[in-house]
Amino acid sequence: MEDLERSIEELQNTLDRAKKLVNRIKLENSSWISLGVNNEDVKNAMGLLKEIEGNLASLSDAVVKIPSEMAGDEQKTALLNDGISLAFSDLSAIYNDVKHIRREIESGGEQRRNIKHLDAHFMLFENHCLQVKKHLDTILVAS
Repeated sequence: MEDLERSIEELQNTLDRAKKLVNRIKLENSSWISLGVNNEDVKNAMGLLKEIEGNLASLSDAVVKIPSEMAGDEQKTALLNDGISLAFSDLSAIYNDVKHIRREIESGGEQRRNIKHLDAHFMLFENHCLQVKKHLDTILVAS
């Protein structure tokens, strides 16, 4: 259970840092007329995404180790696994958004549309992570 709690905490800490970066990028982009994201932002975003991916994988591994008697019914486990799967899917979309932003930086194109996509996908990711946390809380409380 310690692995599970540590994984949740590490994921939340990384998400908080990523949210600050996304918010700063949105603010800069709105201030600089469709620009404002630079190569350093992209580098930081890719580093955070790799860290989040590792955190999510650790969480997924910890979930697999939950004893069946603790997990309760199969529906709770299925909801938990579905939430983790959706979070990985969201993460893939965020990676693509960052890649598109990097291309726009290199070509000098407008970043606004890709930043909107990044923001939307990040919000979905946060929501799915919150759902996973709620499902885990119900499993942990029941044990």
